[in-house]
Amino acid sequence: MGRSLLFTCTANATYGATEALAACCSSNISTDLNPTCETSRVDELSHCLGQAGQYIDTCVLSNVQVRTSTSDQFSSAPSVRPKLSLLALVTIGLGLLGVVTAVPTGTGVQCTQFTPAPERDWRPEHGTKWTTVSPEVPCTDLSPCPVSADTGAEWRSAFSSPNDITIGADITALVKEIGKPYVGAAKLPQVEAKFYVAPGHTGHIRAWAGAMLIPGTFTNCTDGKQYGGEALVVDPTRVGINLVQKP
Repeated sequence: MGRSLLFTCTANATYGATEALAACCSSNISTDLNPTCETSRVDELSHCLGQAGQYIDTCVLSNVQVRTSTSDQFSSAPSVRPKLSLLALVTIGLGLLGVVTAVPTGTGVQCTQFTPAPERDWRPEHGTKWTTVSPEVPCTDLSPCPVSADTGAEWRSAFSSPNDITIGADITALVKEIGKPYVGAAKLPQVEAKFYVAPGHTGHIRAWAGAMLIPGTFTNCTDGKQYGGEALVVDPTRVGINLVQKP
């Protein structure tokens, strides 16, 4: 393992969770209405909460060392975001196999260009969907049971549209124009994030990556029309990890 990573963790929203978090947090704890604990030892915090019948709701990593996927081609992208004029039109090429998002539909309509909305409409604090990153662990012991995250989870930048169209979308041009920290694909960082399931419960770990949501319009469609849509561009420097637990 490399340097220790600092997690910002919150406890589950049940009776006694706040008090348990305060008792279990061995480092910095905030005094907000919803307190958080900053720790590099998620295993110790989770185990302590589990002994009290509580559990971690979410741990967030910020400024994580980027771990791009081997299929990602944008690690050398410029670190300064360009002005909007450079993003006025993203021409989507269909010849880059492996980085093309083509979602077949029943209409036969295909669109090959994407125009981003003005930058003021972008949502940089968005995120990807939650992804399950561990097996389901039933805890039948009298003490909390460990469960660890699988670092094979991957998130990919992609275009989407609520309309019934085929998107022949090369996301690479948009990712390159935006620059770092945004990437085409990223994997869950290699971190020691062991959680503990409380006795008598089952649980699993899920995770999300940071992402920016960019609304826009798909054009150059085979039916001559335009369609609304969006791009979700992955920011691997923000990662959230969560224990889902139930009796």
